[in-house]
Amino acid sequence: MEIFIKDLKLFGYHGVNEFEKQNGQYFLYNIKINISRQSEIEILEKVSYNLNLNINNTDKIDKIDIIGKDNIIYTVNYSDIINITKDVNNSNKFDLLETLAEVIALKIINLSLLIKDVEVCVEKINPPIKENLNSVGVKYFLKRKEIQELEFFDFIISIGSNVGDKENNLRNAVKILALNKNIIIDKVSSIYETEPMYYTNQESFYNIVLKGKFISNQKINKINLTNGLSISSVNRQSDLSNVINLKNANIQESQSKFKISDNILFFLAFELFGYLKYIEFIMGRSSNLNIRYGPRIIDLDLIDFSGLLLDSNELKLPHPKFKERNFVLIPLAEIDKDFLIENIKIEKYLKRLNLKEKVIKIADW
Repeated sequence: MEIFIKDLKLFGYHGVNEFEKQNGQYFLYNIKINISRQSEIEILEKVSYNLNLNINNTDKIDKIDIIGKDNIIYTVNYSDIINITKDVNNSNKFDLLETLAEVIALKIINLSLLIKDVEVCVEKINPPIKENLNSVGVKYFLKRKEIQELEFFDFIISIGSNVGDKENNLRNAVKILALNKNIIIDKVSSIYETEPMYYTNQESFYNIVLKGKFISNQKINKINLTNGLSISSVNRQSDLSNVINLKNANIQESQSKFKISDNILFFLAFELFGYLKYIEFIMGRSSNLNIRYGPRIIDLDLIDFSGLLLDSNELKLPHPKFKERNFVLIPLAEIDKDFLIENIKIEKYLKRLNLKEKVIKIADW
């Protein structure tokens, strides 16, 4: 069974040229999805991995031949597909249509186990070239079997800069972050100007907070941990290779006994942390040993990684100071109003703390 979305026209800011990101243009989306006419319950009996499902009253689903069943549980709602496409289009500024199509396809295929494959076609209907043509674009096809061994880990990152072109520094850091094929950026906050904390005799900062997902291959990770290999050397298309010895991590006592799946979570947190340090390095950040919390061209902090509790010399999760930082809390509240701190929604937590540090929104992302 095929579901299709035809000629969905959306205004976006994608393209390698700076004027495309400034002025924007219209994009045309055509999406085809092949689905199984089974219930998700029946499909779950055939697979060994778990995706986010929205199945209610599963005890009432009849496990018999369902061909011709006239019920929404046996299909995928096309409005959900449209909403995913609109969210990715509106929340990001991709350089490449290829990346745009890949992110949309991956998000759609994770919508439901009913989806067997998805094809996403993205076109620029008024491309910035002189030739006489109707459009240019890309087409991307993704089968479910290609992602059956993938896991997705949520993360939150805070980024700041107070040296040079601060806004451009933030945007470049996000661009480099998005180059990692294991990273999907879901939401980026507005840009905020904030007064410096701790060491106040310096320029104000520009700050953002973003949410995303780190993609991991289950099979490769388990093989790597068994053999003592670095995930990054096998599972990331990047020059960065960051080998971490977990034995040196002072893991909190509550997590001192963990399974191999927990090992993978620790490993991947360090993997992402290493990539953040790599971005700081290539952007020219230098450590000023004389001034802690001093001026910096770029600063990337891993705030949270799938709720992991970790206490090591190099990395502590969640970030130990994020609860006292307005420049983290206010942008985070913008992109995730339901985020909980000490079992309190973040907006209520902010009101309770009444922090004095000035944080002013200066630009949309």
